[in-house]
Amino acid sequence: MQPITETATNSDGDNYITKTYYPFQQTGTVYSNMIAKNYVDTPVKKEKYCNSTLLSTDLTTYQQVGDKCLPASLTEIIA
Repeated sequence: MQPITETATNSDGDNYITKTYYPFQQTGTVYSNMIAKNYVDTPVKKEKYCNSTLLSTDLTTYQQVGDKCLPASLTEIIA
């Protein structure tokens, strides 16, 4: 399944693209539990590009705590 993609173009003609991934696009028990609990609109990863160059990735990992799915860590990777 493809990520949700948003594109904005600046006055210089550069395309700034954000690709957002959600639990239903991931594999693993915690993501299945997030879907079961209707956390389907919670982003788990965002990739930011300028034209085709990856600028950064924001990755949120989740963990099961009792009956809740909570963020375990947020990592920003700068390319």
